[in-house]
Amino acid sequence: MHRSSPSESDKVRGHEIWLLIGYALLFLGVEKLFSLQSVVVNYGRELAVEWGIYEERRPLQVAAIIVCLSLFATGFYANRRFIAGQCWGLRIALAAFCFQMSFIACRALSLHHLDGVLAIRLFGGTVGEFAELAGLILIAACCCWKGES
Repeated sequence: MHRSSPSESDKVRGHEIWLLIGYALLFLGVEKLFSLQSVVVNYGRELAVEWGIYEERRPLQVAAIIVCLSLFATGFYANRRFIAGQCWGLRIALAAFCFQMSFIACRALSLHHLDGVLAIRLFGGTVGEFAELAGLILIAACCCWKGES
């Protein structure tokens, strides 16, 4: 069965998705520059101590990570019909973007307890460096994609 090419409205939405990805990556760059994640983590830690739930934080962190990953997976699955009408470059970029965002969210929610795993040396770098760069490289490569769906 041959699928028709994306409609004009799908192409416009495709451009809007690229803008969304671009703005999100710009925000992540600013966040990295000013280390806003540390501010949020410290504030969350202070709130947990104030509310008396700091000692029970591990199960809460695991639950938050599961919810976060579930939301990303559900959102990606819910948009499968829209994604199916897009070129492969945008599909791959969206998958890489979802991976990147879920990786960042899980690392932040774990309060950096994943750092031991992410510090493992591999091929001259660390697992964390490869995980961070993998999504960005895929997104950058997809920006140059000239193919059709």
